[in-house]
Amino acid sequence: MSDSAGRSTALTLITPLRPGGGRWLKIMLGAARHFRYVSRPAIEMSFIHFGHWTVLERLPGGDDQPGGGRLANHYLFFESNYDDDAAGYIESFVQTMKWRMRGLWGLARGNPGLYPVSRFVPWVLANATTADHYYCAYPEATTTMVSAALDADRKLDAFLVRTRGVEDDRFTAEYQRFLTDVQRDL
Repeated sequence: MSDSAGRSTALTLITPLRPGGGRWLKIMLGAARHFRYVSRPAIEMSFIHFGHWTVLERLPGGDDQPGGGRLANHYLFFESNYDDDAAGYIESFVQTMKWRMRGLWGLARGNPGLYPVSRFVPWVLANATTADHYYCAYPEATTTMVSAALDADRKLDAFLVRTRGVEDDRFTAEYQRFLTDVQRDL
């Protein structure tokens, strides 16, 4: 399956919107960029590598080019990469971001509603588009593992600065402090 690379999976969903839905979603997505409390729950879900929503109004190229120009209908284009299985990922999103998800997907044509999730998950999966190519820089690492490695690297840099040219006793104390600091990151 081209939607997976190691522990990471891609989800791409292109959904036609009801009339007026594109304008409303552009306002909502713009607000999410400026007010972090809107997007914070998604950012804090440690199994999400990436998530992005876009309202499609036109295709690349001019109105006079084949396949280009303004679309008759607006579409919600959603891309995400995550560590969980698809059903678990979608259910977690619904539970964590209830009103945000309702605001996003409530304007999609054919949406069965978020609840029961047992109807929403199959709808998402049935409308998902398979990626032709999917790349993940660290396929065997989860987002939590990558974050921990970056924290350990920052702590190592700080340790190296603190111990440059110090006496043996101070080095030993700083080394013990470093090990205690990074034990959760290893």
